[in-house]
Amino acid sequence: MNKMYLKLSFIALILTLSPNFSFAENDEELKIPAPFVDELKDPQSYVDKYYAEPDYRKWFDENYPEYSSIYQAVDLEKPVFITLSDIEKRIILDGKWTDDVEWKTSSYDGWLFHDGSGVILRSAHQNNNIYFLVDFISDRTIDTNTDRAMICLEGNNEKNIVAQKNAYCFIANMNGNNPLVLQGGGVSHLSGNFNPIYVEDVVAIGTTSDFKDRYSQIPHTTYEFKIPIDLVGRYSEYGLYVFVYESDTGKSYSWPRNIELENNFTIPSPSEWGVMISPDKTLPEFEFPLLLSVISFLTILYFSKKKSSGLLMRNY
Repeated sequence: MNKMYLKLSFIALILTLSPNFSFAENDEELKIPAPFVDELKDPQSYVDKYYAEPDYRKWFDENYPEYSSIYQAVDLEKPVFITLSDIEKRIILDGKWTDDVEWKTSSYDGWLFHDGSGVILRSAHQNNNIYFLVDFISDRTIDTNTDRAMICLEGNNEKNIVAQKNAYCFIANMNGNNPLVLQGGGVSHLSGNFNPIYVEDVVAIGTTSDFKDRYSQIPHTTYEFKIPIDLVGRYSEYGLYVFVYESDTGKSYSWPRNIELENNFTIPSPSEWGVMISPDKTLPEFEFPLLLSVISFLTILYFSKKKSSGLLMRNY
């Protein structure tokens, strides 16, 4: 069985299991960006117009059906969508798919690269934590302490050219027990303006998933992250960067997929990161005790004002 057959079989398997899996947006069979795109304009303006104007949306859908989305046509990655979940009662943070329902209630994103490599991202949030699973299903050579994955978040998706203090990166090494946390706002360009910091409640761990994995039962590298929301801030939108490194081949893969890295230690500018959105606005959620306090305060305020209005009416 030759390597090409194995690669095609792998791609067919992933597409069967995960129909939302998408190829890198620079598909050579399509003109990227599409012919109607003015490359001097902000590509996001086309996306905004697509969702704001039904006539424009109909025009695009009818005239450019070969593009999977408006994002592909303008050479932008689709946002990652994250929402509130009951993930905390399901998850065991051991760096792998512990059972086949562990990440069932999380959001799904999948990226397939042209060399046949595949990465799946599952994401969810609950209470004071954001959770990520990075399932590197094509990395089947497990290299302890040299394989790694990284999640980077920028609060409010400000797209800063130079990483500021609202930008964080979380690194998990394969079978490593000590996650590395980096924060922007440093002064060294060589480090991408990131400095290491210590955060007690962060979990970033990588191990091997196998027969419990929903996407591939062949042993492969997997990484789990738990990130305190109070650290990165509560927003309905974040800048997001996902990175994996396969030590055996020396190859790295990242999302967004059009980022070119100088080496596998480079952290690109937050201005190049993709977008993670909480579409139902649940990420800036109140913790339950705080929510009760707010409701109680507003109730007292309402009746106090009502009582005061009654006294004024009687006095008048």
